[in-house]
Amino acid sequence: MKILRRYFTVIVFFGLLIGALFYYLTHYSWELYRQGVAAYERGDYRQAHALFEESLEEYRYNQNSILMRRNARFALMTEEIAEKVEQYLERADEALAQRDFVRVERTLQMALLAFDDVRSRELGDLQRINELEERVRQRWSEARLEAQRHYMRQAREAVDAGDFLLAYSYTQRIDPPTREVRLFQSKLAMEIARRDIEYFLKHDASSIAPHQVRLAIYWLNQVHRDSPYSEEAQQLRKKLELALEGGTP
Repeated sequence: MKILRRYFTVIVFFGLLIGALFYYLTHYSWELYRQGVAAYERGDYRQAHALFEESLEEYRYNQNSILMRRNARFALMTEEIAEKVEQYLERADEALAQRDFVRVERTLQMALLAFDDVRSRELGDLQRINELEERVRQRWSEARLEAQRHYMRQAREAVDAGDFLLAYSYTQRIDPPTREVRLFQSKLAMEIARRDIEYFLKHDASSIAPHQVRLAIYWLNQVHRDSPYSEEAQQLRKKLELALEGGTP
């Protein structure tokens, strides 16, 4: 009996010890969890993630810490994306200063794509993300307007120099083209076609190749319907097409 009592006492003692240790570990795990939640709520996601990790080291079955560790990790990713977008904005500004509008657009496109990961989770400093997205879209709008002014200025300089083909190529870099740009393109296309037609009239038909006529037709097709040159372009195109069909370019 004494031996049984002794064994029983030892078992109870170790049971109480294990229970006390378990209580301490779980209690400390929950204390760390609460500290992590406080850090998360004040926006210190890095500290929060570290506290949830520590909480799970004490008691790995703490489901609340498991969930919040995941949320803190995603919130940290949101923070990293925000920092990356700010870098994209700086690069876009540098490209804009160099009038490298292609690089500006490519950089801002990457910035907008970065937001997709955040929108799929909606965790972290979303106000910062919303403000950054608004800045990116505004910068893109400003860059497109600046690009239009820049290329239109270059196109007009080319017109003054008598190079209508170069002028047209500048307008093609404007994306998307506004009504003003389309009308200007129509004017250029009409002028290029007229010059081709004047060449045809000054030379014998046998010296004019069919591809030259097709090229003039191509330029007439570039005249937009809302252009004041539209009707004239259609009439000239029909005459050139008839000339091609009749074998007389």
